[in-house]
Amino acid sequence: YYRANEVQQFTYSRPVRKGEKDPDNEFAEELSPLENAIETMEVTNERITNIVQQHTWDRSLPVHPLSMLLNGIVDPAVMGGYSNYEK
Repeated sequence: YYRANEVQQFTYSRPVRKGEKDPDNEFAEELSPLENAIETMEVTNERITNIVQQHTWDRSLPVHPLSMLLNGIVDPAVMGGYSNYEK
């Protein structure tokens, strides 16, 4: 993927600790639930776009990964689904 799309720059994040070393006190960034939902949707939209582009270039690829991704968006069954956003 990265070779075919001429990616030039990579980024990464690392956990930051407040106070003494405690695995329950690590965070990468602090986001509101709305910011988290927006970021999640942006990443998901990018993944969908990439899979669709791959299928446009090579129609022999399996459709299963795309259908699983779309199903996970329409009917999320992990981490409480939509009820977490409603709270």
